[in-house]
Amino acid sequence: MALRRPLNVFLCVFMLFCFTKSSAGQGELVMVNLVYRHGDRSPVVLFPKDTHQISDWPNGLGWLSKIGMQQHHGLGQWLRNRYMVENKLLNTSYRHREIQIDSSDENRCLMSAYSNLAGLYPPTDGEKFNQSINWQPIPVHTRPEKEDNVINMGMSCPRYDELLQETIASPTVQKEEIQNKDFYTLVRNYTGIINKVNINNIWIPADTLFCEKTHNMTLDSWALEKYGNITIYEKLRLLEAWQFHLLYYNQEMAKLKGGPLLKEMRVNMVNTSSKKNYTGPKLYMFSGHDTTVAALLSALGLYADIPASPVYAACVMLELYKTESYYYVEIHYKDNHQMESNASTLLQLKGCEKKCKLDKFLSLTAPAVPVDWRRECESHHPPSKSSIHLSTSEIISITLAVLLIVTLVGLIVTCVKLKKSGETAYKSFVNI
Repeated sequence: MALRRPLNVFLCVFMLFCFTKSSAGQGELVMVNLVYRHGDRSPVVLFPKDTHQISDWPNGLGWLSKIGMQQHHGLGQWLRNRYMVENKLLNTSYRHREIQIDSSDENRCLMSAYSNLAGLYPPTDGEKFNQSINWQPIPVHTRPEKEDNVINMGMSCPRYDELLQETIASPTVQKEEIQNKDFYTLVRNYTGIINKVNINNIWIPADTLFCEKTHNMTLDSWALEKYGNITIYEKLRLLEAWQFHLLYYNQEMAKLKGGPLLKEMRVNMVNTSSKKNYTGPKLYMFSGHDTTVAALLSALGLYADIPASPVYAACVMLELYKTESYYYVEIHYKDNHQMESNASTLLQLKGCEKKCKLDKFLSLTAPAVPVDWRRECESHHPPSKSSIHLSTSEIISITLAVLLIVTLVGLIVTCVKLKKSGETAYKSFVNI
């Protein structure tokens, strides 16, 4: 009896430990959705008076730099350690059924995906097609910008455009615009930008100067002049960050832009959890832009939880775990400042635990997912018939075009009739 009592106590403690571990959600990682921003690049646009012009960027504008390639190769290595060493989600050698990669149809995003995969899947000797090349080809899928509402988000959405214009025209934004009027004039004079400088295009000089600074180029002296307590460059960057925030100013805007990607990720999680013998990919990778990452975080209601707008190679991971009784989701954010460590920031969905049960995750995120995206993108202010006005010159042009068409049709009919009568006369003559 004396021996059995400690044994019973041990069994109780062990069972309590197992129950506590299970209830805390210590599950097995079974699938991951992740989206990242491309790496460091050259400027997308140059302004006329900039000292540095296209000749300073040998590969052209908007092109992934060697720094950007290294950033994504490093992220790929980090993902390899996380999903092959720590969690054993993926095989250490490439298995095409385990991973699906989709990219925005931009060179910098496609190149980032290939650089990332080079770090994630360095070939074994058996996988090398050439022993002197430490690389293997892995397919990356893309679609044209105008057909992509998921990653590039270039597909037309009139309703979103209306909401953005309404946001810019709001009293809050217009008050700021008035306060910054003199600054905008100053920037226009320094940069030579032809169009009026405002919150819509302030990102052009801000981004261009940022790229030059990142690549150790000497900035034009005016950019370092003081404007109040900060430099003009710093003021540009602050306004750029604010403009970026306006892109997803409300829930409907976030839904229309970030909702389609969130919808795909939700479908991937449901398929993995509901199909008994699921054989689909274990890692869904999306290579996009800062706008892609921000749109997803905004749809999740988590954009305010990251320290700044998504930096180069910033990555969001939606990880699906399985326990004996349920599935749960963890949302992780990693930027390239954390690349030297195993760290990532665990984000918490509003209304849920950090280990959010899948059913609750799906319920909480449902309002951020469009049911019929095309219909929801329809304009709320379609042009009425009375709003269509034609100028006198347009009316004259249309009238002349109609008369020309009628004249051509008449000539064709006449020619056909003459041809038929000629053929009849010829046949009659021969028959005689």
